[in-house]
Amino acid sequence: GMLWQFWIIDGLDDGRVALYGKVHHGIIDGRAFVKTVTQWFSESPKDREVRAMWDGVPRRSGGPKRAGLLRSLLNTGAAATGMVRTAADMTGLLAGQGLRSAGLGSGTRLPYLQVPGAFDGRLSARRTYAYCALPLAEMKAIGKAHQATVNDILLTVLDMAMQRYLADEGKTPHTPLVVDMPVALAADAKGGNQIAVLQFPLGSAAAGVAERLAAIRSETSQLKAAVGARGSDAVML
Repeated sequence: GMLWQFWIIDGLDDGRVALYGKVHHGIIDGRAFVKTVTQWFSESPKDREVRAMWDGVPRRSGGPKRAGLLRSLLNTGAAATGMVRTAADMTGLLAGQGLRSAGLGSGTRLPYLQVPGAFDGRLSARRTYAYCALPLAEMKAIGKAHQATVNDILLTVLDMAMQRYLADEGKTPHTPLVVDMPVALAADAKGGNQIAVLQFPLGSAAAGVAERLAAIRSETSQLKAAVGARGSDAVML
């Protein structure tokens, strides 16, 4: 499908018009998109300048258009150095993932491998949505007692719920479920996204609560360490 779509909705009270848009996450994340829209529009009715959607994307100051030869060479050298560093980070990250997937070393695993087919099925527009409220103070206390984050506790609760659902359906997986988790990148991340999505396994079907939390905490800790040791560009790629 299209990477972005916009609808103009008229007929509102007082002659107002609404805009509804969808943008693929591969182009921009929510935070950057809000920033873009804020720069796209103007709050002053006297401002008659028309700005395109892409004009709202923040750009680095490029300085004079006609830079001297020395500056151009220096900029080219800096870009080349950055590419070499990113390539080295990519090589190290992939090597670490390969070793981890082979049962050696630590870090993140190669994506798309060892993912159980417990939720496989035909694509459908039908969805069932459920939610519950969890006591944040108690979750923080449990996390503190087990050296875990609130995110670790949420993943544990989610894993328990999915395993219970699959057990009721007679589809208990033989290997742990695998999740995609958004990870915030450092401030130097380029482009419209400042997140990457990395995969890792949760707990086994037969694990108890404490064992499941420990397994998830171990995976998230290794993931954070692996991401922290690499540049944002390499993690994004």
